[in-house]
Amino acid sequence: RSTLFPYTTLFRSSYDEQAVCYDMCLRTMLQCLKDRKKRTIVIQGGPGTGKSVLAVNLLVRLINDSLNSAYVTKNSAPRQAFLTLLTKGQANKVVDIGHLFRSPFGLNQCKGNDYDCLIVDEAHRLNEKSGLFSNLGENQVKEIINAGKLSVFFIDKHQRISLKDYGSVEAIYEFANHFDAEVEHIKLESQFRCN
Repeated sequence: RSTLFPYTTLFRSSYDEQAVCYDMCLRTMLQCLKDRKKRTIVIQGGPGTGKSVLAVNLLVRLINDSLNSAYVTKNSAPRQAFLTLLTKGQANKVVDIGHLFRSPFGLNQCKGNDYDCLIVDEAHRLNEKSGLFSNLGENQVKEIINAGKLSVFFIDKHQRISLKDYGSVEAIYEFANHFDAEVEHIKLESQFRCN
């Protein structure tokens, strides 16, 4: 079903950490498709380590391989920026690709494994519950892991900015364990800045 192998990375060898993460995500996705087992990847890194660049490049690759994937972030600014960049302001294109960039709110409506892969940028910003008064759903981390065969969480615990920010490595492990999902954890430490 997938053409994930053989593949080449989008990164130069000087960015070894980012290339290793990207390759690991593709290999893990392929394994999920082969054995139908749920898996979770945690990618931790500080500002400028390439988390968002990795997330978007991973989305592009998975979509090109015809896998049902989405980029998820609570923050609407990056979602809107990507839509504007990709559609160049053409409304009909926004309708076509708008589902690729989504909020975590509403994932409580998904059934198990509705997505092949959910790529969660800024996972530290996730809420415990969805809804206007945080009264819907059970837990956003749990809902994401439930909704995808593979869930990839990009997280930096030092970038929490609100008391409602619930996403943590511990919560990801807890709910991955709940779904009997294997977890891989990698840390990015080198800088990866892009124009």
